[in-house]
Amino acid sequence: MDVFTNMDAVVVYFGNHLNTNSGKNKRGYNKNDGICFETQYVANAVNVEGFRKPLFDKNQHFINRTEFRFSKQKEGK
Repeated sequence: MDVFTNMDAVVVYFGNHLNTNSGKNKRGYNKNDGICFETQYVANAVNVEGFRKPLFDKNQHFINRTEFRFSKQKEGK
């Protein structure tokens, strides 16, 4: 998987707190059945010199772009 984004960081979450009581089509999900990749600004960037600040004027538009590309490699490579 390749990730292309205009954001500065990627946070990865695992399904550590999933339980079998919820899920699509009455299918339960167990611990670690899921993973999430969230692109965002660097945590605490507003207080750290050198990082881009996630501060906007009230009428300023915010556009975020993230693209995930999946490919399959041939066996043996």
